[in-house]
Amino acid sequence: MLNSKIKINKQFVFVWFAELISILGSGLTDFGLSVWIYEKTGKATPLAISILFSVLPAIFLSQIAGFVADKFNTKRVVIFFNTGAAIVSFAFIFLLRNNYFNLFITYIIILLIAAFNLFESAAVQSSIVYIVDKENLKTANGMNQVSDSLNNLLTPVIAGILYTFIGLQGIIIIDLVTYVISMAIWMFFPARIFNKEFENEKVRENRWSWNQFINNLNDGFKFIFARKGLTLLVFLFAIANFLDNLAVVLITPLMLSIGNSTQLGIVQTFGGIGMFIGSFIATLHKSDASYTKTIKSCILSASVFLLLIGIRASFITVSLCRMLFLLFIPISNVAAGTLWQLKTPKELQGRVYTARSMIIRCIMPVAYLIVGPITDVGFKNILTVDNRFIDFIKNLLGVSVLNYRLVFILSGITLFIVTYSFFKNKSLSDIDKLPDYAK
Repeated sequence: MLNSKIKINKQFVFVWFAELISILGSGLTDFGLSVWIYEKTGKATPLAISILFSVLPAIFLSQIAGFVADKFNTKRVVIFFNTGAAIVSFAFIFLLRNNYFNLFITYIIILLIAAFNLFESAAVQSSIVYIVDKENLKTANGMNQVSDSLNNLLTPVIAGILYTFIGLQGIIIIDLVTYVISMAIWMFFPARIFNKEFENEKVRENRWSWNQFINNLNDGFKFIFARKGLTLLVFLFAIANFLDNLAVVLITPLMLSIGNSTQLGIVQTFGGIGMFIGSFIATLHKSDASYTKTIKSCILSASVFLLLIGIRASFITVSLCRMLFLLFIPISNVAAGTLWQLKTPKELQGRVYTARSMIIRCIMPVAYLIVGPITDVGFKNILTVDNRFIDFIKNLLGVSVLNYRLVFILSGITLFIVTYSFFKNKSLSDIDKLPDYAK
């Protein structure tokens, strides 16, 4: 049922709004930058490389970001790294105004901004348990999912329109305006509210030493791998993320093969609507089910709709199934995020958050690298084999873009089997019974 008596800390509401403004501004720039790179080069490879550069910090700097988030005051970290991203954006505007184009410099700028955003995001995520009580953590995480869904739903449309009229320079200027608004909101917060358990923050910061930095850098990994249930949970999400990205990459070629660019846009919009509805359900729905049961049921349901996307080469089928698939994703993310916050000590929130994020994201590039050979070479060759089983599959599913659709079908089946198998392990099912650290 819907919880009509949601009470959330006003401090978190302001933090959430400041982050929403910042996320939307960054989303506009990300979209505009991708269009700009493609216009300048006319090739897909530079665009793919830019995406790779944007995820590299999450793979190689995650634990440093987690340590900084746990060690230093959230407000100061957010202001420092947001300012760093703004300075880099200013520098990029200067290059654009002078008509200077260099792909390598562009990649470095993308890398720096992604790194600054990583540190800022880790700090914000680790601060939630300091300003939100235990009973409202699920609501807070649901609101964060609403922000992400709004970013996915609104920024492509808005940025597409803005790019036509004001170009990349104008979009970056709007992003800088959102930075000013976000920082103005952050300035209102006393720094101490994010570390209220420490009587003297200066004493806390003076404990820092190089040896402590080295010794504590991997504390997030140590905490996760010392608990079998949490280890299984993070690897389940890593596998789910890999299979999701394996299939998501193919949405564009699938729809352009059976439809057109307008239908592709509609499919993407339906997906955004699904995420938005799922985020609201996760925020407002009050359930007596345990977090692990919610995660299990949502991932199993999502796997079914992932499979169904590939059942028919139909615009309607793809649109509806993608919407329903993405509806369950934020619900499972909110349940998992809340569970991690409850089961992680406050002083380790940043390092555990970045450690699990690194594990989940590190195999994403593999999905991007292998999906092309799988569909364009592997499945294409297999489907030409004269074999009764292959003929049965063709007759059952149809031959239209079957090399693409098989990836969705097999990803959905694999995700269902993996999820069901993982939850057969009592260590994963009993995570809810671990002690709560949040108050």
